[in-house]
Amino acid sequence: MKSFHIDMWQSGRKILLKELLESLTLPKGIAWTLLDFCGSGGSPAGGRMEDFEAEIRSVSFGFPLSVEQLDIFAAGLTDITDVQLIGKLGDEAVVEIRGVDSTFWEVVVDGVSVNARSNSILTSKVGG
Repeated sequence: MKSFHIDMWQSGRKILLKELLESLTLPKGIAWTLLDFCGSGGSPAGGRMEDFEAEIRSVSFGFPLSVEQLDIFAAGLTDITDVQLIGKLGDEAVVEIRGVDSTFWEVVVDGVSVNARSNSILTSKVGG
């Protein structure tokens, strides 16, 4: 298992989920589950973000997202305070992404390779 800690604030701006996801090269076929979210922007369920946040907290299994749905959700976000995503291949959790208290990102991978794309925010952390 490898863990990468990335400051959410870099060069005077906040790194949002969309940019973090664009910085990673992950295996194809990952099924995502959103376990926790506090932020602003567009809800993947439509409707108000506050209602979506409450829905996520009310279910123990999280909110499932395909790669495409996650990309659309991430593109619609305007701010993130906290987020927890689990990515699975089959039944095995292989990646976890956490945004904590508007302070840092943590990316944990287990059993898969993750590479930073060139010129990404993760290059110095992951090496790519």
